[in-house]
Amino acid sequence: MGPKGADELIENLLDKLHLTRLLEIRSLFGQLMDKSLWFTHRPAIHNVSGQPSIALPVHVTDAGLPLGIQAVGRPGDEQTVLSLAAQMEKISGWLTRRAPLKVPA
Repeated sequence: MGPKGADELIENLLDKLHLTRLLEIRSLFGQLMDKSLWFTHRPAIHNVSGQPSIALPVHVTDAGLPLGIQAVGRPGDEQTVLSLAAQMEKISGWLTRRAPLKVPA
């Protein structure tokens, strides 16, 4: 999933020149995202864009299947995503849940 070709060049230049703030320019960011969407699947887009994201189990169905959500924050705002995760963990009761132990026959 590493960048290749022009994407790699742009990423390296922005990093070395300390110009990553250029990604905050909507038109430039939009062009980079449009290119990236051609070769990345949906969840990986958060890696490309620098957005923090987290998958949270929040419910168990009557059949025992876990259901979850994926929360995504603004670039560089891990604090908000982690705060949401802590709150969801507390209200969902997930901390006290344990999977049933089944010994193979």
